Amino acid sequence: MIPHAIQAGLGQLGKHGSLINDQLGCSFRLSAVTTDLPMKLDSFKDYGVEDLCRNCNMCVKHCPGDAIVHEKQEVRGILKWVVDTEACAPYWGSYHACGICLEVCPANVKAFDGKYRNSFIERIKQIDLKQRRQELTTGLQQPWENAIEPDDKSEGWRNRVKGQGHAAFLMQGIPAEGLPDEIYEIRSAMGIEPGGLVKKCGLEAGQTPSDKAH
Repeated sequence: MIPHAIQAGLGQLGKHGSLINDQLGCSFRLSAVTTDLPMKLDSFKDYGVEDLCRNCNMCVKHCPGDAIVHEKQEVRGILKWVVDTEACAPYWGSYHACGICLEVCPANVKAFDGKYRNSFIERIKQIDLKQRRQELTTGLQQPWENAIEPDDKSEGWRNRVKGQGHAAFLMQGIPAEGLPDEIYEIRSAMGIEPGGLVKKCGLEAGQTPSDKAH
């Protein structure tokens, strides 16, 4: 949703790959509501994020996976800051969404009318960068530590992965029946394991009840 939010004037893209708003810094999350209600369109606004990020190196220095770089990269013809998702993912997965780059972003100093300015500065001063990096690297989970690696890796295998240990309850998928039929129909249309109404109607993955009727 970030490109749409930028065009709507809600903020600008930060070097850490998240949106920066002039009033909230990067301490917020986007959500969307779809509607056919006629509305006046907003437009892009320059909040000075380009200059802020160009002259700042905080997220680059503090990212334990070195997933953020100072230089922009061209993506589909657009020059922008890009986060290396493969370098970020191990920390993101091991530390419940990590978020260190957002924690140290100076845009938060002015956020919320400067309410948390002093606590933000004190927090940054307390961080021993070298020690923190070492601790985070040591604590990375190993591949398949929290999930059972499937023997069958045919198409759609990621949808069949089950969690184990303390992560078991997070990755068990949805029950084969008992939820609203629409959920099973959508999952079937996406090629995910059919269940509920889909199974009752004898549909194949990717089919919906309307397909069966025809």
